[in-house]
Amino acid sequence: MAANFDILFCDWSGCISNDLFTVYNAHKKTIKQFGKKTVSLDEWRRLFTSLKALYFAFGVELPISAPYRDYPEFYEDVVNEGLKPTVYPETPAVLERISREVPIVIVSAQMQYALDREAEEYGVRKFLTRVYGDVQDKAELILREKGSAKALFVEDMIEGIRAGKRAKVTTVAVTRGYHFEDMLRAEHADFYIDNLKDLERIIF
Repeated sequence: MAANFDILFCDWSGCISNDLFTVYNAHKKTIKQFGKKTVSLDEWRRLFTSLKALYFAFGVELPISAPYRDYPEFYEDVVNEGLKPTVYPETPAVLERISREVPIVIVSAQMQYALDREAEEYGVRKFLTRVYGDVQDKAELILREKGSAKALFVEDMIEGIRAGKRAKVTTVAVTRGYHFEDMLRAEHADFYIDNLKDLERIIF
């Protein structure tokens, strides 16, 4: 089966990993350390357009890297409290089928150690060509990795869709992830899907 693309770039959180509640609760712990009042999950999803925007909304005026000092510890606390991220059910089989024809590269702002651990736990690491975590500039990484290849980028957040456009690749917005569908629609991605199973009809 001939593929329509030479390489697939994919975000992790909200696309492959169902870690929304884990990350939300870790951020709540982070915000509380600054004495700030937290917000509901729905409000947080609209505020979290980027890490910088999120902390600015809470009045935390720190360098972009500063709030992450304690974040890994809070993330592990949430996992140990029982809010462990899980893989979306259809994902392993979809990644396995796609990887037979198209290399899959993960491009994520998620912590590298968490990505590596979750990819192994989910049983999908063997389907991934490369796994990049702690990515600050997704457009730059995609441009570097794709070369002249025809590329597809799957994202669930508006900043990711914008990064894909800056990298001049075809963008796919996943509507069940972190950002609401109306937010994603405003970015005019090339395709919209509910889950990764729908990705196969775009690639093949």
